[in-house]
Amino acid sequence: QQQQQQQAMPLHVAEQQQQQQQGNDVAQLEALQAQVLAAQQDAEAMQEQLQVQQEQQRRRREEEEQASDEEEAYRQQQQELQSALQAAESLNTELATVSASMRDQEA
Repeated sequence: QQQQQQQAMPLHVAEQQQQQQQGNDVAQLEALQAQVLAAQQDAEAMQEQLQVQQEQQRRRREEEEQASDEEEAYRQQQQELQSALQAAESLNTELATVSASMRDQEA
């Protein structure tokens, strides 16, 4: 039925409708292009945000590793200090023993 109606229409009316349809198609295409562009921009923004977050996480991990290394170095220094103190106490005891022995010999 529609084909019969279109054939029955004067030529300029059919052309006008075709032009209008093409105009609608172009408008739809432009709207789609705008949506695609917006989606691309959103994706780029999300990617940048992700990169920033990854960089922050990397820095945090580095800081944690550094803190862990510093704690380990501190523990090691504490152990060395403890050993040095024990050695000093041992030397003090030995010195006291030698001093007492020398005093006994003098007497």
